[in-house]
Formats: sequence, C-alpha cells, structure tokens
Amino acid sequence: MRKLFANTFLFIFSLTALSGNTAPPRDNEMDAHHGKLQPIEYFHSRSFGLTGKYPEFLQKLDVHENQENSPPLISAVNTPTHLSLEPLQILVNGSDSTSIIQGEDMLITVVFSDGSAEADINLWFDLNADALWDPETDLDIENPFHIVDNDAQDEDPAFGIYQFNISGSAGISMVANMGILVTGEDTGGSDAAYVFIQPIQTDYSVAGQIIPAFSNLFILAVSLDNPYQEPWITVSNIDGEYEVFVPVPGNYLIVLVDFLMVLEGEWMAETNYIEYVDGHLVGYNFQILPVVGEFTGQLTDQDGLPVSGIEIHVIREDASFPFPLSMTNTDPDGNYTIGVYASDWIVSVNSDYLIPFYLVPPPSEVFTILPGDTVVQDFRIYAVDSYISGTVYLDDAVYDQGVTIIGDSELGSAQTTSGVDGTYMLPVSGLADQAGGYSVSIDEYELPEGLSSQDHYEGVFSGSDGIDFHLMTLTGGVSGFIYDAVTFNPVAGTQLHLIETETAQHFSGMTNDSGYFEIALPAGIFNMLIFPQDYYNHLIPDIMVTDAYVQLTVYLEPLILSGSIYGYVTELMSGNPVNGVPVTASTGFDNSWFTADTLTDSTGYYSLEVPSGTFFVQAVLEGWAQLGNSPVAVDNDQVQQDLILAPLSGAIQGMVTDVVTGLPVAGAWVYADNGAQNWGSGADTAEDGSYTVALINGVYVVSAEADGYLTFESSDIEVQDDFISLDIALTPEGSLQLGDVNGDQALNVLDVVLLVGFILGSQEPTPQQAWAADVNGDGAINVLDIVSLVDLILNG
Repeated sequence: MRKLFANTFLFIFSLTALSGNTAPPRDNEMDAHHGKLQPIEYFHSRSFGLTGKYPEFLQKLDVHENQENSPPLISAVNTPTHLSLEPLQILVNGSDSTSIIQGEDMLITVVFSDGSAEADINLWFDLNADALWDPETDLDIENPFHIVDNDAQDEDPAFGIYQFNISGSAGISMVANMGILVTGEDTGGSDAAYVFIQPIQTDYSVAGQIIPAFSNLFILAVSLDNPYQEPWITVSNIDGEYEVFVPVPGNYLIVLVDFLMVLEGEWMAETNYIEYVDGHLVGYNFQILPVVGEFTGQLTDQDGLPVSGIEIHVIREDASFPFPLSMTNTDPDGNYTIGVYASDWIVSVNSDYLIPFYLVPPPSEVFTILPGDTVVQDFRIYAVDSYISGTVYLDDAVYDQGVTIIGDSELGSAQTTSGVDGTYMLPVSGLADQAGGYSVSIDEYELPEGLSSQDHYEGVFSGSDGIDFHLMTLTGGVSGFIYDAVTFNPVAGTQLHLIETETAQHFSGMTNDSGYFEIALPAGIFNMLIFPQDYYNHLIPDIMVTDAYVQLTVYLEPLILSGSIYGYVTELMSGNPVNGVPVTASTGFDNSWFTADTLTDSTGYYSLEVPSGTFFVQAVLEGWAQLGNSPVAVDNDQVQQDLILAPLSGAIQGMVTDVVTGLPVAGAWVYADNGAQNWGSGADTAEDGSYTVALINGVYVVSAEADGYLTFESSDIEVQDDFISLDIALTPEGSLQLGDVNGDQALNVLDVVLLVGFILGSQEPTPQQAWAADVNGDGAINVLDIVSLVDLILNG
C-alpha cells in the first residue's frame, strides 16, 4: 500500500495550478497579484497512475528535457570512462554519495558492466536515513525503468556509459531533508548511489511540529502569488519537526501530505494554513488525529461491472483549499475503504484516472462523520463513445494556446484542451443525451490574466460540432489599495472576489505587500466581496466596469474576538442532545459582516468566539427545523443561547393557480406560519404551480402571494406527521368580482340580464365573465347563479 502512494508523490507539482493561469504574469509597477481561485473539482493529482510507465515517468520528472526556465544540464562532472571487466556502477553528479541543494539538477550516470548495454534503474526514498539501500526498509519511487545504451534518451554518446538528467525545477529534487537512492542492475551486477537533498537557506521559512511526532511526512509551501513556481517541500524529522524554506516573501499555502503512507490509514492531518511569509515563522503545528470513521463503496461502469485501480480520495469540506487528505485505490472488485477523523467530508474519484476514457462522476454530498460512522458511497463511471467539438478564438482570430474545455452532465464531467489550431474534441458519453446533454464551457480559472469568455452552452448533445468559444481581451477592471481602518497600514494577502450581477461570472485576486490589487474584468456590473484574515468581511456592491480600470480604496475594520456565544442543541420532544450539528453565528449581511461556525459535541454543546455585536445563531441539520431565532447581543462577554431542533415530519403541498384562467402560477411564495412555536417555513411554486413546504407538527396559517395577485390566506391547518393537500387559487389584482358580470364595478340588474343571456346561449362569456358569472362557485353557469346574484344585489 505504501508503494502505491509513493508512486503518486508527483502530485505535489500540480499544485502550482492553484492560481490557474497558463501564461507568465505581466509585470506592473505595483507588483500586483493576479489569479483566480479554483473550484473543488479542479484539485486533483495530475501525475497519478504512472507506475511502470517509463516514458511518462521520465517526462514528469523532466529527466531528458529541461523546461525553458530550468537550470542548464550538468555536464562538467567527472564522468568515468568505461573499463573492461568492471561491474555496473551508478553515480549521481559524478559521485556514489553526494548532496545537493534543493532545486538543483541531478545527473545520473550508469556505467554498464562489461558486455552489457542495458539495465533496469530504480529511484528510492531513504526512509530510515542511513544512506544505505535496503529494499525492505526504503521505498521505491517508481517501478524499474529500462535503459538501453545510446537510445534516444541517452545524453552520453560514449559506448558503455548512459546519462540522464533529473531537472531541479521539478521532481524529487524539490523534496528537502530527504535522501534519494538510485539503484541499477544489469547482467554483470548491481550498484546504488546516494544523494541527500539539503534545503535552500533563505530569510523566509515556516516551521512547526507534527503532533504526535511522525517522520517522513511532506510539508509543502505553495506560492499563491506565482502560479509558475513549483512547491517548496520538506520532510519532517524523527521528532516530528519541520522547517520549509521559501526563496521570497509572499502568500503561501502550507500543506501537510502523507504521500508515503507513513500514517498507514490510521491517522490523518487536521488542517493547513494560508500565511504571508516575511521572515522565519514558527508554531505552525499539524495535529494528527486518529481515524474514527470511514467511507466505503464500489466503483462500477455503466454496465455495472467493477472497475479496479482507480483512486478515490477525501477532502475536508471546510478546508482553506480543497486538498485531498487521504486516498486509496479500488480493489479488483471495484471496492474501496478510506478512514477519516470526525469532521465534514466529501469523497470523490480522481479524474486523472478517468480522463479521457470515462466521464468523471460528481463528488459526493457533504457527510458529517462521527466516531464509529461508516458511510457507503458508490460511484458509477460512463465510458466515452463520442465527441463535442469546436474552435477557440481570441478577438476573432484562432487562439493557438491550450484552453481547457469542460463538459458537465448529470452522468459526470469531461475535459480536454484545445490545440494550436484552436480546435478541440471533448470526449463524452452519448448516454448523457438522455439526461439533457452537456453544459459546455471554458475553464476560466486557467485563462491568462486579461482574457475572458462569456460563451456558455447548455443542452449540448454528443456529436455536436461548432460549439465555439470567443475570448476577448479585457481592457477594464478594478484596482486600488486595501488598508487597516485603524492603523492605515496596508493589508497584504487579502482575497478578493468579483461576481458579475447578471452572468454570475467570477473573478478573483489578492493584495500584494503594499495592499495593492489589480483585476482585469469584462464590461459589466460587479459585486466585490473581500474575505480578509483578522478583519470583518466586506462588500462593495454595483461596481460598473467599462473599458477602463475603476480605482478603489478600501478600509477594513479590525476583528477583535472579545466575546463568545455558547449553548446546547437538543431535540424538542425528548430533550436529548444532538451531536455533530453545524452551528453558525453571523451578523446581519451588510457592507461589513462576520460569520463563525462550529459543530456540537457529544453533549450537544457548542461555543463560538465572536466580536461584540448582534448575532443570529442557527443550527442547521437536514430534516430538522430550529425553533425560534432571536438575535443575540454580545458586549465583550459570554452569552448562552440554547437551540431546540424539531423533526420535519409533515408537509403542506398542492397547486397554485389563477382563479380566473385556471392556469398555474409559477414563482408564487407559499408560507406556513406556526405562531405558537415561533416558527415557519415557505417555498416557491414550480413552473407547473406545484409546491411542497416541509413542516414540524403544529397548527398553521398558510398564505400565498405573487406579483399581480391578491394575497391568499387560510388558517387553522393542522399538520401531525402527515401530508396536507391545499390547492390555492389566487385572484388577479383589478379583476372582476363575483356577480359583476358586465364589469361596471357594481352589482345590479344589468348583470342579471347578461347572466340570463349566457344561460340561454344568446351570448358567449369571456373567461373573466365566465368566472364572475359562476356566483355560487359550483363550476357551472345556471339558474342557481341568478338566485345567488339577486341575493347579493338585495342583501349585499
């Protein structure tokens, strides 16, 4: 099992996609930070599944090709000449034991045994730090890959000597405090060479402790400012201590990952950090928690057959970044099991194992795992059998840079990249056509800064062509500074989100050291949401962007957690505590607001640190309702607020129609109010006028309202663990009243005359007249309506 996860360690180098751009960032005099935050489904291990595939492995490690910005190949080393009768010899940078600085190249030299011209090569992690190869203790990074003297990848043309370079800009060279063993075997013998990777030494680092202590855990520092920088990585020592160095100050995501399965599925890391690193930061500890619950399930294809060897992983629902914390592969029967600690989790299938051969199934819902819980979550994947195609343009010319195209359907999602001619072919399953087809769009999170697309397609069927996308160069946007409202110091590392009010397009960025931000946007009206650390959240509504930059200066109120709200969550009938309930305390949503959340413990207890102010406290549990929601005032003190939950055991349901035409009324609001328990709930009607309002037991007043209609109200409707049917007919505003057949706003003999004409058939009523003429409401126009109308005229 550990070997399986060692083969996936290259996942760390996909994390530079956190900012999502695919072209170098543009310079500006303020050194502004650009980029867009990624959705959950974007985070997946792009390098998994390479076991035993020599060409792909070399490509991922950049063994034979330096990237454009990589250090040059190491060639000026003491390369030995081939000697007759010598056994196989392995060297790293010309030595059988050496060290390098993190990020430097490693030149691997293989001197074949006499008479041999090919060999098998392995790379290993030296887990016990003894600089000696022990296959029982050390962990192989990759299955053996085969080399042949003077093949296309051999960088030394001399007979009997084989060389290949592992670039320092990617791969194992970025893992500090770790020893690497390179082993080889040919027909004449075997050998091993050792290299220790020392960390870079700078004035910027993050350090902490693994609690309890575990060695050989990976700690990553992922730059949020430079999307092209590979993560800087270190490994915890035997005391569980770590220090990860970074080359420049900036905003970093600090993540702990158990790539080597040191925790063996029995423990998991609790959290990660987003920090502005401007010196040697200490005290960033990672709590390792015991696994107390698990996910289990089966992965099958569209025919119900099991699919083995596919990675399943879990993500903390409230993580700062959606990073997989544990993973496993399906067994030969398609089954999997993943242990987790008590928290809220999402389980999903790693898309790299499926694209382009299968649709990627959607992730699970959020599950709250408590001690002893086992959640069964099955997945079904659908094989690709067709394509959706089109072309990507930029300002009406073919765009020759790769753009990610995404297709979403009820059966799963697909993904591909456009080519240099701008065309793309998105692999899809025709089975999704029966469920409405695909939603096809560009992954805007990967577009270079300054480009955008407003194209989005719904209901696209497999085999469709001409699904084109038109990128446009953005010439406008927002820029400015964010300051502390008290000290007037700049606020660095603040996340900014801009959402277009009509299209819901999302753009984001971050302030730099000077508190400066600059985000390119298309023309439109935007709401700007600011989520800083240690400050109140902030909203700037209705920012109008045209073809220029809107300049903003924002002052944020510091957040001082001077009080707390605590209490117990219990059931209404039994009074028993409710464990694992999400509880949220929030101020009213204005231009500035604060929200805190937590889970109740086994006694139903919760506690939230809050600033002084007025809060609404809410316990949200599916299938339950919270009774009462009085505001809570906190003034530098601790306030108790107990919460009571009652089950939603019944409902009121029915149809809302126009009383004149009988047609359904969509979008009407139906509300049931239980005044005795200070609780109520409502729902909008669907397109067909139907509605369902889930309720707790009680007696209700039901009202319904819609634009252009008079309000309806009905009282004394009792719900007791049952479903009550209530159809509602809404009267249009300004419509005829019953009996006013001729519409003159009066009840008199003229209405009787017209009503007689309807009954005799000498005149045909309009729909409105027919409604007004059915005075007694029996659904027919007859002499009984005349009797009722005369009574109304005489007696009102």
